[in-house]
Amino acid sequence: MLAFLLLGGGAWAQPQCSFNMGPDQTICDGASATISAPGGYANYLWSTGATGSSISVQTAGTYSCQITYDTGNLVNNGDFSAGNTGFSTFYNYNPNLQQEGNYYIGSNAGQYHPFWQGFGNQFLMVNAGLFQFFWNFWCQTITVCPGQTYTLSYQAANLSDVGPANIQWVIDGAAQPAMQVTGFLGTWNTYTTTWTAGVGQTSADICLRMINTSGVGHDLGIDDISVSAQIVMTDAVDVSVLPVPVVDLGPDISTCAGTPVVLDATTPGALGYLWSTGATSATISPGVSATYWVEVAGPSGCPGSDTVVVDLLPAPVVDLGPDLDLCPGTTTTLDATSAGASYLWNTGATSGTLQVGPGNYSVTVTSNGCSSMDAITIGSLPAPTVDLGPDTTLCPGASLLLDATTPGVSYLWQDASMGSTLLASQAGTYHVTVTNGSNCIDQDTVLVS
Repeated sequence: MLAFLLLGGGAWAQPQCSFNMGPDQTICDGASATISAPGGYANYLWSTGATGSSISVQTAGTYSCQITYDTGNLVNNGDFSAGNTGFSTFYNYNPNLQQEGNYYIGSNAGQYHPFWQGFGNQFLMVNAGLFQFFWNFWCQTITVCPGQTYTLSYQAANLSDVGPANIQWVIDGAAQPAMQVTGFLGTWNTYTTTWTAGVGQTSADICLRMINTSGVGHDLGIDDISVSAQIVMTDAVDVSVLPVPVVDLGPDISTCAGTPVVLDATTPGALGYLWSTGATSATISPGVSATYWVEVAGPSGCPGSDTVVVDLLPAPVVDLGPDLDLCPGTTTTLDATSAGASYLWNTGATSGTLQVGPGNYSVTVTSNGCSSMDAITIGSLPAPTVDLGPDTTLCPGASLLLDATTPGVSYLWQDASMGSTLLASQAGTYHVTVTNGSNCIDQDTVLVS
């Protein structure tokens, strides 16, 4: 009865067979979805052509990522540096390798069999006879990824010059085509084949078997057993994009203060509105210069928004003062001056000031496209009248009484006297100024000779 010997543990490495980028994502139009694959791998290839571990997308679609990595050697103690451990065998571990059915691990084949030649750094030596035709001299359970293709290899050397060794891979009990060990006695060569794991397969019992049909020779040294793969993993995420309400507050607004301004965010199907002012109506009427934004809740659950700048320009300040009256023959200056403004008077004048007499006057002042207007009425005050008569010639020693009497006035003569009459007893020029209650004046002069 054949004995089956298990040495040490089972599978050595645990390859990563799949990954998960998370659930499908839904975003609002204009937003971005970040899809991330696990980090730490060297080779990524996205359906977009990107090669990093994550992508950011804004359009609807299915996005897939393919990760490719090398597993490295999945075999435990494939170089036998740890000695007689990590694998199972039907052979007997015995340094007497002249006995068929024995194996041993060492570095010099001639030390264990007088007719063998072969050197190495801790390799497995096998003496297989006719009775060991179906014996597996090395087995190990390897964790594999379904559907992936694996490279199986080893280094082997003929230790005996009596017939070359023939080796089979036996995977899950199925023998693969035998490979003959070639080369001179004790010469190491590498032998490689491939195998693909089945659908849903997660482990494989991988064995090596030596075929000896003659019962003599065919002795073998084997080292550096390797099972490896370039694993290709793929996952995909669907990204859906929800519509966003189209909100349009129009272009920025620059208008004169006092001009009605209405911002209208009305959007069909909107579930609600929120303005930067805190208002929740579809429209607002801003009263100050500012940047205004609105957020509109749409039926998809995605908000739309827009922003507009409102600049309410101040109108120029113009004040011609209160209405007034002027004495006949006098004028006044009307001043509408405002920095950076233009002017248009009802007289057609375009200056900032206007010299005027009695009448009705108005001015329009324009600055930054905004205008202000003011008007004033200037009336006429009653004027006093005075008449000293014609020039007069007096006889020697005579005098003349000059009479300026006018009701409701005051008088001022050239000699500073303030009576209504003045006695002229000498030749000369006599002058009087009369002033009424409106502070209007009249004057007259007479020559006495």
